[in-house]
Amino acid sequence: ITGTNAAVTGGVVLIPPFRSAGWGSKANNDQLALGFLWQRRANTAEGPRHAECGLELSAVVQLTPTFFLQPDVQYIHHPAHNEGRGSAWVWQMQAVFRF
Repeated sequence: ITGTNAAVTGGVVLIPPFRSAGWGSKANNDQLALGFLWQRRANTAEGPRHAECGLELSAVVQLTPTFFLQPDVQYIHHPAHNEGRGSAWVWQMQAVFRF
């Protein structure tokens, strides 16, 4: 479906369990995550395959018991389906309400 014939992804999530209240405490759902991706596009009529790699940094900040903000930034080097571009940045902010 995506034209990718090989991919590797991984990451680590840090959840600080050191305090009993406040930002970064185990009572909150605060998190900091770092991810990595590598994928290789399959040979197609569009051209030969090449590799894409990227990094993603994301955080979850619980502002109230039912409201979270999740900023996220991604850097993608050599996007797989856009050979004319050397790299790309993706920025996003998610607001999550839990009921």
